[in-house]
Amino acid sequence: MLSSAQENLNAKACAVSLKCMDLLQGLQRYAGRADIILASFSVHHLSNLDKQRFLIRSRQRTADNGCLVLVDHFLKPGQDLQGFIHDVMVHYSGFEGFTPEMADLVHEHVSTSDFPVTIEQYRIWGKAAGWKTTVVHDCGNWAELLLEPVGEAQAG
Repeated sequence: MLSSAQENLNAKACAVSLKCMDLLQGLQRYAGRADIILASFSVHHLSNLDKQRFLIRSRQRTADNGCLVLVDHFLKPGQDLQGFIHDVMVHYSGFEGFTPEMADLVHEHVSTSDFPVTIEQYRIWGKAAGWKTTVVHDCGNWAELLLEPVGEAQAG
């Protein structure tokens, strides 16, 4: 995926450095400040504490005029994890060729590895970490958020 992304971005006249690594360790090890950090369909796998750490570390590693783009799964307001799992299963069951075996794999993954929270929870955690959160696109159980720095990055 990274090599394909790099090829696509090489056509643009901008300096790009793509990294594939553990989210938290990568942000801890990275010494520079990034203009853009993109996390796509990955942060929902973290525990709530690690989601907060991710937001803090991302803010520490983002240039003052940079941003964090977060595309991920979210709970709808008032929805619990079981409701999220149900919605995911209904969504995938609508695809032609979605077999019972595929359904079992998807259900196993979502039930054991997905820990989404609401967009509002990200707003709260983001504000504490020095981010202003804007919802760019909301499709129900997934959305694109733009987080922009406000104030100084937290130490730590």
